[in-house]
Amino acid sequence: TPRNYTDSAYLGSRLGDKILFMLVIVSLYWGKGNPEGGPTYASSMQVIPSVLFMVVVLPAFGAAGYMPSLMLERPIFVRERADGNYNVISYLSFKVVEEFVVSVPVSLLFTVVLYYGVGMHGSLALFWLTFLVTANIGIVLAYLVAAFAPTVDAANAFLPCYVTLCLFFVGLLIPYGEIPVYWQWFSYITFLRYSWSALMLNEFEGQDTGPFDVLSLFSVPRDGSKWAYFGYTCIFYPVFFLAAYAIMSVRKYVKR
Repeated sequence: TPRNYTDSAYLGSRLGDKILFMLVIVSLYWGKGNPEGGPTYASSMQVIPSVLFMVVVLPAFGAAGYMPSLMLERPIFVRERADGNYNVISYLSFKVVEEFVVSVPVSLLFTVVLYYGVGMHGSLALFWLTFLVTANIGIVLAYLVAAFAPTVDAANAFLPCYVTLCLFFVGLLIPYGEIPVYWQWFSYITFLRYSWSALMLNEFEGQDTGPFDVLSLFSVPRDGSKWAYFGYTCIFYPVFFLAAYAIMSVRKYVKR
């Protein structure tokens, strides 16, 4: 409800981690994107790719904080739905819109401070949009997990496990070209991969990194389109949303 926007507990749970990580990242990586004397091996191959990695990973892990609201409201949802006050699509749509409204200014603050504090390159708009979409995909993913998890404990166990598994396929820990053929299928259904690739292309496309071919090292196609990767990322939002809707529509949460 609109009262949530004036609730300190509600806003604190959605602002606190973003502000904390923003301050830590900026203070730790201040100016690393524009080091004196030009790009170095550390700045090109380690520092900036790692910052971009954290930018896409943090919202995915932070999504765990959104699951309890859906699960704690489950008795109310069951009662109100049974009384015909609203259906699944209206309830779920309201929840994601409510979170989206909060995420817009928060993500804008987070990305602008990081962009100028660290010394990023490329499009600030794409940097912000990628973080915004990734954060909201994480929220919808949390709702999907909450939709099928029997208890809060089960949901809190499954979501971090799934996100941690996705980390191996983002592209930083092991380049795409080095992933074994029997695991490559999973890299294609990992939304964090497309977010990170979009940010990598946005940062290093057309940038002089000296003798360090950053994109080739991490198997990010130099001729790829950063906006296309952003588009691939966006596809996961309706997929997770529809999956959550389908589960909530058919599952019976009350056992007699």
